[in-house]
Amino acid sequence: MSQPKTKTKYVSKGERKADRQLSKAVKRDRTPIEKWQIKQKAWLKGLNPWIVVPNENTADTKARYVRVRAESEWGDPRKGFMFGSSKD
Repeated sequence: MSQPKTKTKYVSKGERKADRQLSKAVKRDRTPIEKWQIKQKAWLKGLNPWIVVPNENTADTKARYVRVRAESEWGDPRKGFMFGSSKD
């Protein structure tokens, strides 16, 4: 009779996480323009990132800025702008 099959003795090396301090430092070094471009690219891909806009309710002085979804502020990216679509 044949021998029973045995599994290999492979041992996982475990998770390897990036240095948290390094990744936070990279995020802190981004300029506001870079942050805006990242959110705009995500919106154009069809994702719906959170953006910070001035609060419409000026009486609410605690919340001068509010977080809203990009589609509620910028609209649907799939509609887009078509060149030559104006009807003259």
